[in-house]
Amino acid sequence: MGIIPERATRLPGAEFSLNPIGSGPFHFSSHIPNRELVMRRFEHYFGQKPLLKGIQFKFIKDGMIRTMELMKGTIELTQNDIPPRLVALIRNKPNTKLSSCPSNNYTYIGFNMNHPILKKAKVRQAIAYAINRQAIIDQVFQGTAIQATGLLNPDHWAYESDVVTYKYNLVRAQKLLDEAGFPDPD
Repeated sequence: MGIIPERATRLPGAEFSLNPIGSGPFHFSSHIPNRELVMRRFEHYFGQKPLLKGIQFKFIKDGMIRTMELMKGTIELTQNDIPPRLVALIRNKPNTKLSSCPSNNYTYIGFNMNHPILKKAKVRQAIAYAINRQAIIDQVFQGTAIQATGLLNPDHWAYESDVVTYKYNLVRAQKLLDEAGFPDPD
């Protein structure tokens, strides 16, 4: 939660959000929704003034276009936005530096526990056994991920490794579906 002036609490939300204020080395200049946000150097900043005259944030939703803009040099930086299938393309590109480190991003499947089939634990376990996580990591994430066992990555201080995991096992998945009352008809 940010600190805002008391008068801002009396303004309609949209009015204040279109004219934000701050106390840092840059100040709000302009915003075109879903396109760009421009910050200019704050000449009256009390600390060391930034070397940059300003910063322009472009909103580029398409990962391929974002990557091409970086390679052309029309954008200077992108963070957590290069699609995994394009990382190799960036890695060897002259005048482009790629840095990577562990993150807290994760992908999961959520179940509607009220669904008449999915409320059965054996069905959910069968689905878990039927997912080839390593193939997803290799194909979708191009090897740039690790298998998650929870919300936190192994480097986090609160990470717990002693949890139930499901290794890819189609035979076990089919057996659980049979036990849940959903045998394979053929």
